[in-house]
Amino acid sequence: MHKPVGYVSGQAEDGYEPAVVLINPDNRWDKDRSNIRFQPNHLHTLAADDGSKRCLRSVTKLS
Repeated sequence: MHKPVGYVSGQAEDGYEPAVVLINPDNRWDKDRSNIRFQPNHLHTLAADDGSKRCLRSVTKLS
């Protein structure tokens, strides 16, 4: 996932939201033909797999 500046990879800090908030039904690729439908419980166990900071744009791996 592309993490824009102003989001943190892990836990919210200093008033910045975690990048996981960007994963939601409104941001789903419109040509996705999978049978998987977004459920909020999909997000419960996601954790950032990097240490990128809020001042940097980066690719964030959530696993």
